Order: sequence, then C-alpha cells, then structure tokens
Amino acid sequence: MSFKNFLKRFQVEYLVNVLRAAFTRFPLSVICAACGTVLWLLTIYESKVFSDDMFARLLLFVGNGLVLFTSAKLFAESHALPPARRWGLMAACAAVVAGFAFLPAHFSAANLFFAAAISLSMLFAPYIGRRSTEDSVWYYNYSNGVSFIMSGLSTLILCLGLCAILGSVDYLFELNVPGKLYGDIWIVGFGFFGPVMFMSYLQRQFDFAREECQMMPGIHFIANYLVVPLVLIMTWVLYAYFAKIVYKWELPRGNLAYMVTGFGAAGVAARLAVFPMRDNGTRLLQQFYKYFYYLLLVPVGLLGFGLYTRISQYGVTEERYAIGLSFLWLAGLCAFSLLRPKLAHIKQVPMVLSALFLLATFGPWGAVPVSTNSQVARLESLLTRAEVLNGDKLQKTAAKVSFDDRKEISSILDYIYGDNKEASIAKLTAPFEKEITASNTVHGDNMCENRSFTGCRSEYDLPERVMAAWGMKYVQRWGSEEDEYYTISRPGAYSYQVDALVHVAPYEYYARITPATTGSDWVYATDSENGNAQNAPMGGAAATTAALGVTSRPSLVYTMNKAGLLTVRNAKTAASVSFQLQPLAQKLYSDHLTEVPVARLPELDLTAESGHLRAKVQVLSLSGHVKDGVFAFDYASLALLVSP
Repeated sequence: MSFKNFLKRFQVEYLVNVLRAAFTRFPLSVICAACGTVLWLLTIYESKVFSDDMFARLLLFVGNGLVLFTSAKLFAESHALPPARRWGLMAACAAVVAGFAFLPAHFSAANLFFAAAISLSMLFAPYIGRRSTEDSVWYYNYSNGVSFIMSGLSTLILCLGLCAILGSVDYLFELNVPGKLYGDIWIVGFGFFGPVMFMSYLQRQFDFAREECQMMPGIHFIANYLVVPLVLIMTWVLYAYFAKIVYKWELPRGNLAYMVTGFGAAGVAARLAVFPMRDNGTRLLQQFYKYFYYLLLVPVGLLGFGLYTRISQYGVTEERYAIGLSFLWLAGLCAFSLLRPKLAHIKQVPMVLSALFLLATFGPWGAVPVSTNSQVARLESLLTRAEVLNGDKLQKTAAKVSFDDRKEISSILDYIYGDNKEASIAKLTAPFEKEITASNTVHGDNMCENRSFTGCRSEYDLPERVMAAWGMKYVQRWGSEEDEYYTISRPGAYSYQVDALVHVAPYEYYARITPATTGSDWVYATDSENGNAQNAPMGGAAATTAALGVTSRPSLVYTMNKAGLLTVRNAKTAASVSFQLQPLAQKLYSDHLTEVPVARLPELDLTAESGHLRAKVQVLSLSGHVKDGVFAFDYASLALLVSP
C-alpha cells in the first residue's frame, strides 16, 4: 500500500465512502456500533437516561448484536439467501441476542460463553453448510485478519493524531479544552470508526484458488523461524514436566490446566496460520504441521489429569467448565485428525469450539447450572462435617471446624454471592436470616435490585455474616492459618467509657491500657509525678479521683507476655497481681464468639489482689492469631481499675 493511499484513508470523502459501504452491506451492525458508541458517551457525561442495569443490558445487546448480525449477513451472502429469508435470519438473531441481554436476572458466565461462541462464528459463518476448500477458508480469514489489523492501526493513528491536534490547540491558544473530549475521541474511534472500517473491508468473495492464497513475505520469516520453533520448545517443556510427574509420582501443579489450555490453543492457531506453507516451508515447519496432533497427545493427557484432580478436590466452576470444553475440543481435534485425516477440515477447528461454547450457555448441562450444583453439593458436605447441617436440620455449630474446611466454605460462599447465586443456598441460610440481617451494621439495609447486571456493595460482606451465623470465622481466599487474625470484643468496645462519668470505687485509679505482644513481651511503666496520657484517668474518672482528693499517682508497671499473662506491679512496694487472659480468650474463641453477648459480659471482668494492691480488669477486646486451635495474643484493649 502506498503512502498516498494510506493518507487517503483520512480524507472526508474516503471516510464517507467507507461508512456508506459498511452501512449498505451491514446496516444492523453499523447501527449497533453507533448505539454502543452513544451509550459509552453517555457514561462519560454521567447521563441518567438509563439505570445502571438497563445500561449494562443495552450495551450487551448492541455488542453481541454487532458481531452476530455481521456473521449472519456473511452466511446469507455466501448462500445467496433471498431478502425475505435474510431478514428472517436477522430477526432470529435479534431475538437470540435480546434473550441473552434482557431475560437473565443477572450477568453470568453464560453471557461470556455466548459472546465467545458468536465471536468465533466470524471465522466460519460463510462456510456453514456449504462445500469449500481449506485454502479458501484459510485465505478468507487471513485477508480479514490483515484488514482487522489495518483497521485497528488506522483507528489508533487517527485517535492519536486528533488528540495531539486538540492538545496543541489547547496549549497554544489557552482554550481550556475539557478532558472529556479526549475520551470522546477514543470512544468514537474504537467504538464506531474502527468497527465500521473493518466491516467495509470484509471479504465479499468466499472461494479462492490455491494460487491466490499467498502470504506477505515478512510473515514467512515469522512463521518459519519464530512461531514454529517457540511452539515446539514449549511442547518439549511440557513433555519434560510430564516425565517429572511420572518420575516423582506426584500430582500436577494447580495452574497446569490453564498453561496447557493456552499452549494447545496457541499450537492449534499456529498450525492453522502456517497452512499454506505446509508443503514449501522449512523442514521443521513441515514436520510441525504433519505431526503436531501427535505431539499434542501428552499435553492433552496432562490437561485431562490436571482438570480431574482440581474438580475432584474443589468441584466444578465456570472456569474449570471452560477448561473442560477446551479439553474436549483439543482431544476431539487430535482423535479426528489422527483417525479420520481425510475428513478433517480447518473450518471444523473454530466451528467445534464455537458449538461447545454455545452449548454451555443453556440447559441443565450448561456451565452455570453444572457449576452451581457442584459447589452447593460441596458446601452441604462441608457443613455436614462442620456439624452445621445434620440431615435436614440446621444449627449453629459447636464443633471445632478446621482452618482448611472454613477456608473452603468461605471460598464457596464468595463464589455463590459473587455470582448472584444466593438463591441456590437459600435453604441453608433461611433459618439464620434474622441473625445475618442483624449483623449488617456496616452497609445498612440491602437496597440491591433483584434484577441487576451490576454489583451490589451491601452484599460484599455477606460471606462473613453467613459464616458468623453458622458459628465460624470467615477466611480470606489467600489467607493462611499462620496469618489468620481473630478479634473478640465487648459490645461498643471502641467507644467504651471514654466520655461517660466513670465511678471507680472501691478502686482509686482507672486507666485504658493496650498491651501489644506482636514482637516481644509488653512492658509499660507509669510516671509517678505526671502519670501518662494513655494511662491517666479519663473523662469522668478524672473527676472522680479529684473529688476523692487524690492528687498524686503511684508508679505502676504493667507487663503482658505472649502467653496472655498480665501483671500489674507497684514499683515502690513490689506488690503485684496477675491476670490469666489466655484461658478466657481460648474459651471465647472455642465458643466461636467475635462479639461477646450481654449475658456473658461478667466473664470479661477479672479481679485480683495481693496485700494492699487490688485490681480489676475489664476486657474490651482481645486480638491474636490462631494456630492449631490455640489462641496466641497479639493485642488487647483493657480497662484497668486499681488501688495500689
């Protein structure tokens, strides 16, 4: 392409012709691109024409519609359908796209599978139900791929150029151009200009002679000396890993399935890309094309074994379901290409994957119902082991639930509530609904819509609240038992007796102390002349001590070790008293308490005396890590009343 022709693309007359050609051939697709662009522009200017839910649904409709209407038109052209049947096909496509956008209550993985299926249809739509040579299918997609790259490059240059011009004008003439105009340029560019340009360049011819199917010279080098060697190196890496697994007789690593899926897809794409060089490429390329599916057998076996291992441990999720489809796709390609090579056709590669993705979008075999049922079954099994579920009876557990089980339960709840699947566990949460609702003190009432494609902030802490209602502590996804932090507190501990008038009799002094034992044992001494702001009488306590005529403060030394032993010692008389906080913390933790109920508040008041030294500790909160079921102190907040 000459420089003159490249610049011609940015002339107004040329752009008008591009728009006319695209609209004449793909009217519904161009309308979808225009509507999608307008919707995104409305978000920049914070327009409230549509609710968040309706905005998401409309955007999904026009996005999927742009792709599916284009594929349908390509199919209609290749089969020379009459106008009536052509518009009937478009109406059916519109109904399908509208169904996926407006019927579901929430966005789900089914929408992603559907989008993937119709996107792949662009690769084979003209060849559905008609004979075609492999050369024709390859060259059709190759030329469209080049057009896609050129359209994207043209759009990028246009947007960068307009932004540079706008920025220069703004700087030179001090016009204070609004920043949103730059966003408008990129949205219009990649939302409308780029797709329309690509549609205008889509091939109108669907059958080609083998002599026409030629690559640009530079691609020969990339295919022969970069792509094929890199794919083969990765193949031998996977073979070496397989040998390691066999030698050590160990389970494959958790992310192996993702790695092999990516490798398999990249390898299949590479084999398709080098199709026209299968007879005249380098010897390495020719051998790669001929034996690739043989080489793929071991990685596919690894993929199946790794997938089986993960599902047996953690059940099915939409991600693992997608990997399972990829496994079926790769295994099917291997089997068909090796057993029936004469019947294999390159159009079957994207066609089969698209069909699998489409099947995953609906029915009881679909990704969402299969994954949901699998995770709910796992949850019921774990709750039975945790003694929350006993047959049909549900109760708050009194058992010591292991960290690993709590982590798995937490993970399942994150999955359930994160994907708007709470209805699937309604029978498990219904008996605790009052407690779950009452514990929602942070986010207020749940104001989420029953039908919403958007997130719901008041639902984000539901897994924690449900776990607490079942008598267990929630565990973060990446948490470990060594890092788990546990806090037990008195109701209102963070504002406890700060501003109120505190009567300390029969004690003389009141202090708030906060022992921290994260690094070493905690030691603190008061100042006999001036006291200390942290440990001095607070609020009403100061008034009380003044009324009693107490004007000097004793020298007290507080210590607390990591075992939870708090000691208060009079530095002058050497008298001391001790409080064992560990048994209290352990008991409260064993009872699964994070906030102590009113009926048990007396347990938080500890007294001790030795000679003339008398002291009382009111526990406000206890925090620490739990390992092997043992509470280890990190921090405590205590109210201390003492008569030295």
